[in-house]
Formats: sequence, C-alpha cells, structure tokens
Amino acid sequence: MLGRICKLLVLACVVVSLAKAQLGEVGASHSSTARSISFYPYKGRWHGADVAYSIQLSPDRFLWLFGDTFAGKPDTTRISGDSMPRNSIGIATCASGQPCRVEYAWTDHPTGPPTSFFETGTAEFYWPLDGFVANGVLYVVLQKMHTAGDGGAFGFDYSGVVLASIGNFMDPPAVWNVVYQPVLSGNTVIPGVAVVGPEVARSAGDPSAAPDYVYFFTWVKKGGSPEVALMRLSTASLSDPAVSSGHWQYLAKGGEWNPWTTPASLPKDGKALVYGNYTEFTVSYHPDVHRWLMTLPGGIMDGAAFVSYADTLAGNWSTPKAIYTFPESQPSNPDHAPNVFCYAAKEHPELEAPGMFTFTYACNSMKIQEVLANPRLYHPVVVTGPISIIVKPAKK
Repeated sequence: MLGRICKLLVLACVVVSLAKAQLGEVGASHSSTARSISFYPYKGRWHGADVAYSIQLSPDRFLWLFGDTFAGKPDTTRISGDSMPRNSIGIATCASGQPCRVEYAWTDHPTGPPTSFFETGTAEFYWPLDGFVANGVLYVVLQKMHTAGDGGAFGFDYSGVVLASIGNFMDPPAVWNVVYQPVLSGNTVIPGVAVVGPEVARSAGDPSAAPDYVYFFTWVKKGGSPEVALMRLSTASLSDPAVSSGHWQYLAKGGEWNPWTTPASLPKDGKALVYGNYTEFTVSYHPDVHRWLMTLPGGIMDGAAFVSYADTLAGNWSTPKAIYTFPESQPSNPDHAPNVFCYAAKEHPELEAPGMFTFTYACNSMKIQEVLANPRLYHPVVVTGPISIIVKPAKK
C-alpha cells in the first residue's frame, strides 16, 4: 500500500539472487501454472493496488485482499483524480483451463468518492492481512491503522488488530455481512501477518499442528530487531478472539504451547521463528518437498523476494534467503527509477501446478507522480518457477 513500506525498518539481509531464467514473470496464458491470472492491463474501475493475499473460498473461487487502491473511471488509465480507498477485494473465478476472471469491490456511495470495503467507521482505517475459512465462515485479519505525524510517507502506525468474519461469503460481496471482532490494541504485536487455517494444517499431516486450530504467524516489535513468533487459536474460540479472553496460546522455545495473555508483548520464553521486520507474508505447505515455505518480502534496499522453510510449523525455520531479484530494482529495467521499490512478496498455491512455485509482488515509488505516470507499477506481478530451485525435499 502507498506509504506502508516507507514506514518499515530496512532489513539487514544480503541479497543472493537466482538466475532470471529460473524464475520469470508470467502472463495470463502461461502454461506452467495450474490457474492463470493477470492484473494488468486494468479492467473496469480498479486501477491497481498492493498487498495481494489470496484465500480459497471454493474449488474455483478465490478472494484477493488488496491495500490502498486506485479506483477511477471504467477502462481508463489511472490519473491524479482517482480515488484511493484504503482497501479493496477481488473475487477471482478460475474455471478449468481458463484465465481467472476477477471482479473487484469496495464501498460506493450515492455521493462522494468510493471508500474501503472493510470500514472502521472512524478516522482510522484497515489494511488487510491474511485470512482463512473455518467451520463454513470466512475470517480476514485486519490491522487497524492511524495517521501519525504529518501523514507523509512515514506517517502511519498500528492501532491494533481486528478479526472480521463473513458467514455469507459465497454471496456477492455487496451483500456480505461483515462482523468485526477486536483482537488486541497497540503497535507492538501483530498476529495474522500470515495465517495457516485448520484445513491446510490438517492436510499437511504436520505432527506439530493440532487439529481444529488456526495458526497465526505474529510480528513482534523488539526495538530495532523485530521477530516472528507463532500463536494459535482454536476454531471453537473464533467467536471470542480477543487476547484478553484467555483463549490464545503461544509457541514457547521448548516446543510447548502456553497461554498468551500479554497482548502488548511476547512472553520471554516465546520462540522466534525468524528474525526481521516481516510485517506481511505467506506460509504454505508443499507436498512435493514435504516442507512448509514462508514467502517473505525483503527490505526496501534488498530488491528481492525471500523464502524460509521448515519441516513443521513449529520449526526450526531456515534463515531467509533471496530467491528472486525484482527486475524493476535493476537500472537496466524500463520501469526502474531512483524512487521505485518493490515489496509484498506472497505465494499463491491456487495458481500452482504440481512441482511449481508461484508468488506475486508489487512495486511502488516514494513519489506518487511516478506511480501515476507509469501504469505498469503498483499492481500484483505474477512470478513462477520450479519448486526444486527454491528448496530441496526434506529427508525422510
């Protein structure tokens, strides 16, 4: 989202990129993906966005979650007069053998500009995190944000986390009944930067993942050295998800699960899975290699997508390594500019054929004029390649 990455701390990671021939940008007709999708050229009033988590709703229907969104006139390029809702969604219908068809949604009004799909009703706003389906209900983790300072590139901060639930998610989004439930307040612990729902955990056959639990990868602020921890919540407790309820548990260093009742901090014996300022990413299981993969964005200066892997959700997770250098970060690329940066790397299993790995990223600029002038910036870019070049199979 515009401004989101500008406020992040820069990671102290070393970029080790793979050859460009191994992973490559693909279009809507690329044959190596199980399903294909394209967000550019723009169609309708949706003129670009970032974040781009995706959640499977049915065998051929998927929800895409976006952050700050350009909403303009139908089938035109973006202009400075476009509105910018803080979030929007897309419903992708992916019929067998056909490119996915995406229908976008936000909140329209009889008068005035469109606003976000998920609304706070206050001056604060939501940026979406990950989501999942459990017991026939769709859940979306939302980070509540507020403007800080002068509201410039660094002028945003967390207000807390909310869990939105939608029971009628198979209906058109215009009639969704969204229920917002507070999880915690503050800016020091953010559960849900990646989520593994109960069906995914169960199908992986992971001995560290108990049935009927949702696993929330959690960003923990620790001075200049943030880390990622793991929390969980039983599906029976999703109707009362506040940390103060006493239903949450955290993974301790010894591998045990303990009650989590300190929403402003991770207990001292909490286990850090990876170190770094990873505020949004995805976690998926790959049966081809019998491993979990964490797909992560690098820092602004890294210019690359990273992965970490583990045999179980509880770890141990490998040190993140760079697997793809963003072309727009290279001076030779036509879309490169001194102010352009790329981020928001996230995997999308629904787009993958067996043995393949597919993720998206987005590119932004410190200067809004560059984003307005170049429509090829600021939308999800699809990249695919063999999983074998990302990670080797686990030894059995």
